[in-house]
Amino acid sequence: MARTKYSPPTYELTPQQTEAVDLLLSGKTVTETAAQLDVARETVSRWKNADPGFKAAYNAALLSAWEASHKRLMDARARAIDKLSGLLDNDDPQIVLKTAAVLVKVDIPQPDVEVSPAKIDRRDALANLW
Repeated sequence: MARTKYSPPTYELTPQQTEAVDLLLSGKTVTETAAQLDVARETVSRWKNADPGFKAAYNAALLSAWEASHKRLMDARARAIDKLSGLLDNDDPQIVLKTAAVLVKVDIPQPDVEVSPAKIDRRDALANLW
């Protein structure tokens, strides 16, 4: 029997899958996404739950959105701290002080997700063994 050369799986998304990632991240449900793409709900569900490339792309986009939000929050915190510092010498701007104090306490936890399709594939394969 001849040996076949092993080629690793490719994890490139189809244009439909790329659009599905965008729709899901915009807040659409699996059902709404499937309807907009004119595919079965089960197709989008399968992509989301069993396709390592799709899961990695979705997770990477989720992480990117978190990073953008986190950067905006950090920039706002820096401005809030500047405002607080300036208020130390001010008379009594309670509304500004309370708003800045709340903003300094706000935290957005980083998503704990994997963005490597190969790692997702391995983890899912291991999970299916048990």
